[in-house]
Amino acid sequence: MGALMDVLEKAMGVWDKMAVTYPRYDDVAMQKDVRHVLQWCGKQGVNFSGKTILDIGCGTGTVAIPLAKEGASITALDISEGMLGVLEEYTKVLGLEANIHLCQGDWEVYTPEQTYDIAMASLSPAISSEAAIEKMLNATHETGIYIGWGAYKKNFFLDTLAQFHNIPDKTSTGCIKVKQFIEVLEQKNIPYQTYFFETEWEDVFSLEEAREYATMMLMRKEVEPDASVIETVIETFMQGDKVLVKTEAEKGIVLFSTVRKHTYCPKGY
Repeated sequence: MGALMDVLEKAMGVWDKMAVTYPRYDDVAMQKDVRHVLQWCGKQGVNFSGKTILDIGCGTGTVAIPLAKEGASITALDISEGMLGVLEEYTKVLGLEANIHLCQGDWEVYTPEQTYDIAMASLSPAISSEAAIEKMLNATHETGIYIGWGAYKKNFFLDTLAQFHNIPDKTSTGCIKVKQFIEVLEQKNIPYQTYFFETEWEDVFSLEEAREYATMMLMRKEVEPDASVIETVIETFMQGDKVLVKTEAEKGIVLFSTVRKHTYCPKGY
């Protein structure tokens, strides 16, 4: 138990620090992607208004807030007090306290108090194993939505940082890819539908923010940061007094049902 607590405390510490520069719900690029996801789900027959939703690894609320605005009741779960702190401030400013219930916990050990109309996770490291997927399936009596990486994700800053730290390409502590998520659903004969789309965004950091960003991303991979290497990489991506970090990726949406008959789910059910 002591070892597990050490791991959890370390994870919470990393994410609390990352919360400072983590994307907010009103980030333009993030809003575009979330709108894309929700509109596609709506076209498949998903109605969020009045639904109970468990948002696993909610972060700063980039998905929870738009869903709450549509009239859903959200249980926003995250391991990080810092992430939840950002979300709490937004709920107050936007008057969404009645729609969003904050819950700090690690998905691996968290026990949901109920099953939900919708269980969802968006690019969350909480969903990083078959056991985590199984738990997500059990958390909904109706619908599940998983948003993950598709065929590629290219962050040129982080790729260079990893190369200079001799980190193997496959070293990852992030969310499970859409392809792997689908494989689990097929093993369990659970009906689903998928949609993929391409996206890109650019983060602009100050010098100090870039150092913190690089350090945190290396710590996530349990790699000891090399300060001199970080400085070399930052110099490569500096424009003026800012550090520009561009990401190109394919994101995928998996819409699945734990009910056998749903019009939006194919596969003959």
